[in-house]
Amino acid sequence: MSNIAIVNYGIGNLRSLERSFVRAGASPIVTNDPEVIARADRVLLPGVGNFSACMDGFEASGLRTSIEAHIAADKPLLGICVGMQMMFTHSEEGDVAGLGWIMGEVKEFPDTYHGQRLHVPHVGMSTVNTRKSVLFEGLGPEPRFYFTHSYRVGGTTEEDTIATCNYGGVFTAAIQHRNIYGTQFHPEKSHAGGVALLKNFAERG
Repeated sequence: MSNIAIVNYGIGNLRSLERSFVRAGASPIVTNDPEVIARADRVLLPGVGNFSACMDGFEASGLRTSIEAHIAADKPLLGICVGMQMMFTHSEEGDVAGLGWIMGEVKEFPDTYHGQRLHVPHVGMSTVNTRKSVLFEGLGPEPRFYFTHSYRVGGTTEEDTIATCNYGGVFTAAIQHRNIYGTQFHPEKSHAGGVALLKNFAERG
């Protein structure tokens, strides 16, 4: 099983993620040490809450150089929720630039959809439509995962999009851009399916 570093920049469900990886058979380490991240086979970038706060915390951590070196070395990285959103170029939440690793923009859900008021945030278990990816191997058609978010990624390429969800219209639920993976949903809150996805990332990503 791979050496997995969960990035601790002060934000995210760190212990929940750690426990989920342990259930998947991995031995993760929660760390803010650049040297530990440099040695890791795989890195997980969490994120919850406000996009601006996540970006501020991440930039203040001084870990960006280490993680970009990890990506440049063609080693897998997985971003979860705001951790995925941060990978893109810009967010409407606070009108803030992202990390710019992938083309796309984070946009707020609309107030209404097809004339009906849309409840925002989008919260709960939802079905996703998947394309072939190591993340979804063995999960069957249309797996369900747990979402909680008021903003969603738009403008991603078809090639980068490996899963979509339909809530207030179809949006990107998961991405893969070379060795960079991301999920808008929370695998650590998605029961057996989420553990299976993390196991796939740990073993095959």
